[in-house]
Amino acid sequence: MDVSAVRVLDTLMAEHPNAMIEGTSSGGRRLDIGTIRRSHTCWFSDSIFNALMCHDMPARANRFLPGNLLNSSVGIENGNGDKGLSETSVLSRMLGKLQFDGDITGLSPELAGRMGGLVKAFKEIRHLLVQDFYQLLPQPSTIDEWDAVQFVSRSGDEAALFAFSGQTAGQTNVRLRGLNATRSYRVRRVPNDPIGTRTGRDLMDQGLAVELEALTGALWTIKQSSGADAGAR
Repeated sequence: MDVSAVRVLDTLMAEHPNAMIEGTSSGGRRLDIGTIRRSHTCWFSDSIFNALMCHDMPARANRFLPGNLLNSSVGIENGNGDKGLSETSVLSRMLGKLQFDGDITGLSPELAGRMGGLVKAFKEIRHLLVQDFYQLLPQPSTIDEWDAVQFVSRSGDEAALFAFSGQTAGQTNVRLRGLNATRSYRVRRVPNDPIGTRTGRDLMDQGLAVELEALTGALWTIKQSSGADAGAR
């Protein structure tokens, strides 16, 4: 990073602490350590109309960068309404800094409502994006392979599981990590599908059954039950 650019950014951040500075990847040439240090978030690609691509990039970068630095957008093209958009369009951006661009007013009330529910869920789990991260399934190398990643608090009391399917609908079993083995957790598939209470040991050893349609994503929240013992199921 150029020394003069460093001075400019350092001055801006010092004199305008409430301003948000966004870095840009530009093919990776500008997303260096110096830029990351002086950015609140980083725009990593202009390819914002492919949900699977937009989930894959932050999922891989989450291994070494906190989620607030990984910025993409749900791109809504002018006059297209709901075309090419779904809940997965939002879920794929929830692995980083979530934002919306374009013709938001052109969305149908139904889809806008469902997206609004996911925004609410994002606000409830976004603090986990800067804590611990686990790649739960092998990193996909083809469009047929599924992906699953987990964000979990350092204390292990809550977690968020994201799963994305390949070209074929089906079910897989995902074993969670980083939970407290002796405690019980309430498991819920967002937006409002409670699965029940499971022990941390059970979720880590036996896993959670994940069922998805083809080329879709889903989010589960896992929260430790207050005062519950490990005998609850």
